[in-house]
Amino acid sequence: MKRTARMTFQRQERWFEAHRRSIELDEVMYEPFWRVEDVRSSGIKTKIAHFSTPNRVMHLLSQNELWMYLSLVQMRYVVEIYEQFAIPLEFSVPIAKQLGVKHPVYVGSKQVPIVQTIDFVSTLIDGSRIAHPVKQESDSLRERTVEKLAIQQAYCELEHIDYQLVTESE
Repeated sequence: MKRTARMTFQRQERWFEAHRRSIELDEVMYEPFWRVEDVRSSGIKTKIAHFSTPNRVMHLLSQNELWMYLSLVQMRYVVEIYEQFAIPLEFSVPIAKQLGVKHPVYVGSKQVPIVQTIDFVSTLIDGSRIAHPVKQESDSLRERTVEKLAIQQAYCELEHIDYQLVTESE
């Protein structure tokens, strides 16, 4: 479990590199940055089969993520879905600074920034990508959540990924 160990830059970098390799190398099965067993939650977390890759399990951290995943798999133009998609710290830290917001750090650590993740990044049949952060509508209005979503949106703009926030009402 990632959350139980004392956090260091090196440990987090190893996780990120495994995640990134799984995206870049066809012979490596996708590894989400966060898995259901890594995250404390009072809500419903789910592991569910990937819609097209045998033996691949999707790690969904809320009931809203499950509903969004089930919606995405029905879209004929979606050819791949990456859940818990990590934003490299070399992007998110400068973005946070430019936006004038505090980059999230691990609890008990004033210096180890948390790798930010986007709930879903999908690849479409034309090769374009779309990001879908999934939030409760009430949470999406909180100041701190707005700041974190702004980091995600700015990253998507830099990487030419369409960005569409999804709430439970949608």
